[in-house]
Amino acid sequence: AEQPDGSKVEGGLQDVATTLYIRTGENNLRRLKSLVLDYSDRAANTSLGSNVLAIAKNSVAMRRFTVRNCPNVTGDAEFISQVIEEIDLRGTGVGKVTVPDTDTLTAIRLSKPRELRYENLGGLAELTVEDTSALAVMVLKGCPKLNYRGLLKTALAGDTLQLVELDGVNFTDFTAKQIGKLADMGAKLSGTITFPASEKMTFALKQKCIKAWGDIDSADNALRITYSKVAVDYVRIAGAGYFSEPGKA
Repeated sequence: AEQPDGSKVEGGLQDVATTLYIRTGENNLRRLKSLVLDYSDRAANTSLGSNVLAIAKNSVAMRRFTVRNCPNVTGDAEFISQVIEEIDLRGTGVGKVTVPDTDTLTAIRLSKPRELRYENLGGLAELTVEDTSALAVMVLKGCPKLNYRGLLKTALAGDTLQLVELDGVNFTDFTAKQIGKLADMGAKLSGTITFPASEKMTFALKQKCIKAWGDIDSADNALRITYSKVAVDYVRIAGAGYFSEPGKA
């Protein structure tokens, strides 16, 4: 690990992680550029605690932050560096990572987050989540390089997802069931969805989609959905109501 004064420590990573903040203070930590505590190829480090996350919160120069296979590192991680490039917290209990608006961040790798909320990250191209079973919030906006379709599909297979906001949607392989689930939760989507030929837009699903997203057939709508249309050859209306004239009940 590189120290604030430019020196490097080849061993004693545990000491660096647990005492660096106390020994150097906030002012020196603001200059720290890289912290790598990677136990992914060995036994888990169960001694390292969440205090290591204080480094992320105080360094304005941090570019690479890696803490792996440290299960007792838990809570939320807040980064203030606007030059951060890579965050890897796999094998930890961190549930939420907050970052400032920046174009330098290219990768975020997490274990089991409860929230993914990232906006205005022009360089973000990788968002890895090992386990989506706790994921409740997925808000991804202004991240044009990010392909989140696979992650969203995995999350929709569970029952924890409650809030979804996505822009730049371009779905061509989502099932009617998945679209229906997004409509039911009132997901805020913009872009286009094209139903695969094997999927049908039912009347019930169309009602859900209109309620959630408005006129989905219009090119001017925030979200447009295209689907194969089926001709209706039989309509039956039954009930006690009386129609005296066409269009009037």
